[in-house]
Amino acid sequence: MTDRELLIYIDLEGMAHLAGRVGAGGRKGKESATFEYDAAWLSNRQRFALEPSLTVGKGPHHTGAGRLIFGAIGDSALDRGDAF
Repeated sequence: MTDRELLIYIDLEGMAHLAGRVGAGGRKGKESATFEYDAAWLSNRQRFALEPSLTVGKGPHHTGAGRLIFGAIGDSALDRGDAF
């Protein structure tokens, strides 16, 4: 279940493009995240994967065991406090 959602934008040549959405939530006391690329990003000629584990394509990507957030997304978040 997604408790929170974060929109991920990529700036290409001064234009913001919605790349996808990250949903975060908890289940059975464990936090996890799911990422899905936006359809417009998938059809963009300049599209690219945000990180190797987030291969470009349809469908959700889930964090691995023991991971609360994807590396590339966590690296771009604020250094203190909740990113969501």
